[in-house]
Amino acid sequence: KVKMTTFIQSLDYNLWDIIVFGLELPKQTKYNEKEKEMIKLNAKAKHIIFCDLSSNEFHRISTCNLAKELWDRLADFYGENSCLMVLEGSENESDEEDASKGGNEVSYDEFIEIVEKYASIISSLKKMISCLIVENNELKMTNSSMLINEDKSKDIKIHLLEKNNNCLRIEVDDLKKNIFFLSKENESLRNELDILNMSLELSTNFKEENEKLQIEIDALNKMFSKFSSSSDKLDKIVSCKYCDKVGHASSNCWHRKYSIQVKKVWVPKGTFLTNLKRPKVTWVPKKSI
Repeated sequence: KVKMTTFIQSLDYNLWDIIVFGLELPKQTKYNEKEKEMIKLNAKAKHIIFCDLSSNEFHRISTCNLAKELWDRLADFYGENSCLMVLEGSENESDEEDASKGGNEVSYDEFIEIVEKYASIISSLKKMISCLIVENNELKMTNSSMLINEDKSKDIKIHLLEKNNNCLRIEVDDLKKNIFFLSKENESLRNELDILNMSLELSTNFKEENEKLQIEIDALNKMFSKFSSSSDKLDKIVSCKYCDKVGHASSNCWHRKYSIQVKKVWVPKGTFLTNLKRPKVTWVPKKSI
């Protein structure tokens, strides 16, 4: 298995990818092209060393991954100068083994046919690799286009979200302004309510005062009614128009019957009377003639 892997990797590392992963290659391979080329050269060097070693020597160094590790392991076992001798001896042993096989040798024509068969298989595999590489590139292009479209859609979504955010901010600002105006109106309405409450309180006070005044007016009306009734009674009483006394009529007035003689006095113009009413007189019975 180790010889086969090194042989395939030395021919073409893409063949090894197809053997490991199958026809469905991963989108992102583990190594890039330069690393694949270095692995291919390392596999070629390992394959050359494996072909020159005997089976015993191969089992000793088959666990090494790098060609340098193989060479260092051989140098540790045999020394740097004797490594080539070991390789030559292993070649001679392999030649002796090939000579000892004798009848099991394959003819040159059959070997050429086998080589051509493997070469055709390798060419077909290379064609498949090229087709798969093209498909992989197409997939990469589609993936990149999808990513670009996703980025564009994301940008469009972000732009729309920003627009919506700006619209919402404008609406929030308008709502704040409306709330501010409504708060002012609420304050004005509260002031009006306070004024109305004060007016209601005043109206209630006025009502109470009006009720009190109405009670007083009713009492005054009662008193006036009593006074009017008393005045009516006084109107019914007989009074004298000559002496302004109550109890007798002017026809029966005593003062009228007994006339009073008053002395008239001349008073110059511009003077005031000292006795505005009348002079004091004494009533004397009329003399009979």
